[in-house]
Amino acid sequence: MTYQLRFRDEALAAYGALRADEANEAGKRMKAALERLIDDPGQAKIDSARWESLGGKVWSLTVEMPDESTRLILWAEQPEVIEVFYAARCAMILSSLDSIRSSWVSSGIRRSGAVQ
Repeated sequence: MTYQLRFRDEALAAYGALRADEANEAGKRMKAALERLIDDPGQAKIDSARWESLGGKVWSLTVEMPDESTRLILWAEQPEVIEVFYAARCAMILSSLDSIRSSWVSSGIRRSGAVQ
């Protein structure tokens, strides 16, 4: 099955900023991670943590950057589509966890644990 990517606006803006310079190693790593998602979502789930949503399951995949920061891709598998909700630095999540948790709870996304 061939999957397509569908980005939420914020995720597309974050990814687009990284990919603006095609020689940028961070952008290349994010692109490679997204390609893994559409090539084999099942394998990507093994490397991801699982979040449950009212509408289905949401997964988080970490991507290590050349500057030793970590980016997080929040994604969900839909029929023929990988939906990307978030694609930015983990530190951004950690620094504003309460506000993010509130917005995720209001949209139905809840953390349920890592896949073993």
